[in-house]
Amino acid sequence: MSRSIICLLSCAAALCAAPALAGPLATEPNAYFDGFATWSGNTPFQGYDLSNNPTDLTGSVDWVVFAPGVFQTLGYSGYTPTPGEYVYAYQADETGNAPLSSLSVSLQTLADNFGSFTGNGVFGPTPSAAYFFPSPPSANWDFHPNGINGTTSGLVFSSPYGPQLLDGSTIDHGSVALVLPLPSPLEPNIPEPGTLTLAACGIAVLASLRLHRRFRGQHN
Repeated sequence: MSRSIICLLSCAAALCAAPALAGPLATEPNAYFDGFATWSGNTPFQGYDLSNNPTDLTGSVDWVVFAPGVFQTLGYSGYTPTPGEYVYAYQADETGNAPLSSLSVSLQTLADNFGSFTGNGVFGPTPSAAYFFPSPPSANWDFHPNGINGTTSGLVFSSPYGPQLLDGSTIDHGSVALVLPLPSPLEPNIPEPGTLTLAACGIAVLASLRLHRRFRGQHN
């Protein structure tokens, strides 16, 4: 079985599991509907260390996409979307004993205005930093210096483009978890051979490099 098929099956399994674990964003009634699917859900994650052993980094990420002009009408606070753009929102829930120190979402095209928000049942610590990382491209939210247990605040960015399913990752101080699938902007009319597989590989490499840098810093 090809890796791309395995990735697609993983997506389907994650989406099927979403209703049992869904939180406020995953059940947001104003989520974007593209004529075929409603863009909200919940994706579980399991962390692994550098020896590929499972760790206590476990939980899930709620997510939702809003059509342009919708988010600012719903009573959320702390974030003003870029006018005329879609809003991509996430909330991580760390249920294990390992404190979550970051969430990353793969990007293939334009995204901007990275930030956080609360309201309508979405609450938790705000990130210490929210930013774009260029190589491989990703949206990132850090929770330094100690990480968090429990739920984060809403984590958000804007984009002129509607959604596709890609991936992301969470890390703690010693492990990384692939979060598959997560929504990410899709620029119209661009070729996407092996998109999901390539993005998954890229975000995993990025997370692994960040872990190695962190380990070196702790032992210097």
